[in-house]
Amino acid sequence: KTEYTKKNIKEELDEEGFIIDFPDDKNIIIYGGDDSGTLFGVYEFCERFLGVRWLFPGELGEHTPKHNKLVIPSEKIKEEPYFKSRRLSGRGFSTTTIWEKETGPNHIWTNRLRGIGRVEFHHNLLNLFPPEKYKDTKPEIFPIINGERYFPIKDEKDPTWYLHGWQPCFSNPETVNEAIKNISEYFSKYPSRKTYSLGVNDSGGFCECENCLKYVEGKKTKSGAPNYSELYYSWCNKIVEKFPDKYFGLLAYSNVIEPPEKIKLLPNIVPFITQERLKWADEEFKEYDKNFTKRWEKVASCLGWYDYIYGKPRTHYIIPRLWPHLMAEYYRFGYENNVRHLYAEAYPSDDWREGPKLYITLKLQWNPYLDVDQMLNEWCEIAVGKKAGKYLKEYFTFWENYWTKRIPKTEWFQKNLYGMYLDFGSADYLLG
Repeated sequence: KTEYTKKNIKEELDEEGFIIDFPDDKNIIIYGGDDSGTLFGVYEFCERFLGVRWLFPGELGEHTPKHNKLVIPSEKIKEEPYFKSRRLSGRGFSTTTIWEKETGPNHIWTNRLRGIGRVEFHHNLLNLFPPEKYKDTKPEIFPIINGERYFPIKDEKDPTWYLHGWQPCFSNPETVNEAIKNISEYFSKYPSRKTYSLGVNDSGGFCECENCLKYVEGKKTKSGAPNYSELYYSWCNKIVEKFPDKYFGLLAYSNVIEPPEKIKLLPNIVPFITQERLKWADEEFKEYDKNFTKRWEKVASCLGWYDYIYGKPRTHYIIPRLWPHLMAEYYRFGYENNVRHLYAEAYPSDDWREGPKLYITLKLQWNPYLDVDQMLNEWCEIAVGKKAGKYLKEYFTFWENYWTKRIPKTEWFQKNLYGMYLDFGSADYLLG
């Protein structure tokens, strides 16, 4: 942002948005909302005008065509992301914007496809209330489970997982006071940070004390678990109101997956609704999930979606698993219904056997209205050449049909239809 660019660029921009402009016949401006936007503007220039593509991480995935001359239309371009967070997990993918020499190929590749996270939301109450700090000083913070006060027991064989399987007592005012104190200390230590996670710990362990159970009153989630949403989201509001200029992500997950009925979330809370949306291949589930998102839209100013798009062999799936057209459909619906943050557990294989899946995923997360077939054709042709590209596309189309038309009819798919994710622990998905 120099005097020259400020003189020529007047628009307001999202921090990751950019403008490519041609103020006269001698100058090109690439101008970002902040450094992230500038970097993404450079990547857009390379893709749009130079034909550069990054099919997958590493040098082998880079395509840089040679040009005898460049002809660039001098028409102003302005782009901003449709979704504010576009984040994948697994194999060192990007979570923050980086410059190219600072990290490894997976991180760089995600960055080039503009993958980034802007709201923290993961399991975090174990960090907000560390057991070693509170076990002796404020034991009442911990839940009553099966009639007894529960304290996490450290397991040297699994040094972090022992911290899951429990939640603080959300009906105890002391947990609100301690949370506000600890979050204040966090932002004092890191004043430039804009976000903090209030995500529940993994694997349940909600308090069963008399006060907590008053809020539950026999309410159940669709999966049949006790519904703690009214209590938990009221607890979140009490904390978040003290930090109006910060954003708090959290997980609509497990016992708190349902939207609360009696309250609305404060506008700086972003609930990430956890669901494997490949299940939109089933029409009944698609309508259920659409309605579920709309129910959440009534109580939250802004939504996040948490998805499971696993491809990792052995521990998840051993065959390619991709559904780009269905993915475009649900991203478009999400955008049109106030979903602004996306996250997916991806975990690709080392050999990138799923081809264009994550490439198209990140492209659609930037702009869900892009042409899926055009991206598929281009990716396949660049990967193996124009002549062979149509056969490679046929191969991936076979797998897309397998997962969106054949698999939904199987018992393996239907028995997990209303769970959070499909059963990758069973190999019965091969029976499609």
